[in-house]
Amino acid sequence: FWTGFYAPLEARCAELRPEAKRDADLAEVIAQAEREIDVYRRHHDAYAYAFFLLVLEGTSGQRS
Repeated sequence: FWTGFYAPLEARCAELRPEAKRDADLAEVIAQAEREIDVYRRHHDAYAYAFFLLVLEGTSGQRS
């Protein structure tokens, strides 16, 4: 999970950091991402994601 997700995320945060000095919303997004990266580094052995895709009953799952 590190190579495919967190390493690129960390690199992108570093790229965007100079711009975040002028954009408070971007600075907050970067801070949140860096906190998540830190949690993963410290607790990767007990850390996971689950993804769920839900389809409303009676639909084909396609948008109109």
